[in-house]
Amino acid sequence: MDYAGVCYRSKFLNVAWLPGDLYRTMDFYRNKGLSSLHKLYRFYVLIPTLGCFFAAVASPLNLLLRPDSGSQNVKRPEDLIFWIFLTGSCLLLTGYFWPRTKVCLPRNLLWLLLYLLLAGLSISWAFAADISFKRYGQLIMVVTCITLPIIVTRETNSLISDLFICFALAVCINFAAIFTIPPTKLGFSGIYGQKNHLGLIAALAFLLSLHEVCRGSLGRRLLGVAVLGVAAFLLLASGSKTSLGIAVLAPLLAGLSLSISISFGVSPAGVITYLCALIASVMFITSDIFQFDQDDVLTFMFGDPTFSGRTNIWAFVSDMIERKPLLGWGYQSFWLVGPEAPSVREAPGFVGFMLDAHNGYLDTILQTGFLGLVLLVTLIISSISAAGRLAKTNIYHAWLVFSLLLFTALHNGMESTLVRSGDILWLVFLVAATVGGLTGRVEPKTPV
Repeated sequence: MDYAGVCYRSKFLNVAWLPGDLYRTMDFYRNKGLSSLHKLYRFYVLIPTLGCFFAAVASPLNLLLRPDSGSQNVKRPEDLIFWIFLTGSCLLLTGYFWPRTKVCLPRNLLWLLLYLLLAGLSISWAFAADISFKRYGQLIMVVTCITLPIIVTRETNSLISDLFICFALAVCINFAAIFTIPPTKLGFSGIYGQKNHLGLIAALAFLLSLHEVCRGSLGRRLLGVAVLGVAAFLLLASGSKTSLGIAVLAPLLAGLSLSISISFGVSPAGVITYLCALIASVMFITSDIFQFDQDDVLTFMFGDPTFSGRTNIWAFVSDMIERKPLLGWGYQSFWLVGPEAPSVREAPGFVGFMLDAHNGYLDTILQTGFLGLVLLVTLIISSISAAGRLAKTNIYHAWLVFSLLLFTALHNGMESTLVRSGDILWLVFLVAATVGGLTGRVEPKTPV
């Protein structure tokens, strides 16, 4: 790991060690006959990846093989059992390893803690407090399992390699499903319920493969090229235009922003803001010159100016937000909360059957108000800034973290994944934000 100047002192080994030397430290234990401790530590490092693998592969496969266990959007008992087991294991191992290392909470994750506090408080005014409480508990378990092992171990090299293998397996399983599962009318959905989910998985595999091709060993680069090809094929087969477009755009924007940030010494968050403003200005001027309006642009880019009916959903959601703009309706207490819910009683037509607003930012305002949106956007911006600091020590990790953060930010303009327990993109966002925040911190070396 590239943590120049970062050092911790082990109380049970009585030596100082750099995080990059941690596996050599654990090898010391193994040579001393303490292989069980080494295995426990390796399992601890794997916990975030295990959570991602469950959300991306195990849970959808379980539903595919046992379709009578519920719909695609209903939490099943086995999901809850898994997360309870993983959270318990995470807390036990954190309690063991935490006192033996210097642990610093990344500054950007303070905004996540503030949002979680607001979401917890919102249960008291939630429309369906009991459902909100259950969903909030699941959220806390997910955040715990993803962030704590990364914060304590700082094993980001191993984490990113494990995550790549996780998504490589996911796309390979979905590629094999081509020969057994017929495509839907809209596109191939793989082992998932809809094509957009497959597109999302393939896009994340695409980004991780790009990173592997750029910085791995020869064998890992060749594997990265193979997975990259499969992921690109699945992106096209799924017909998910949103995931395909953002999967191409996010790494390009991340690379350009980091290059400008390093060259001119400015924050990458500022660069992204400037680029977005520039693109918007160019589109406005061009539309005025060539006499085409917003609908023409949207039809050209997406084939439908209503985004497949999303504008109807957004209009209804905007009306609901106006009723409770500051603090919202309560965390996860608007959609799918019973027959008396406002989403069922007041929504027009098909909107009453929706699972979310198909926009992560509107759903955030709907649940926790504009205050929640400010906290969440600040988390994203601060995480992007942390990725810029990471570029000074590891440009490839910074590029990957930045790409994943941008992908999440852009993807939530069309889908809703932010702060949704068990959603794979939310889990990957937590990984990226935590890795970026940790590796942006450099502490003075402690003498041996």
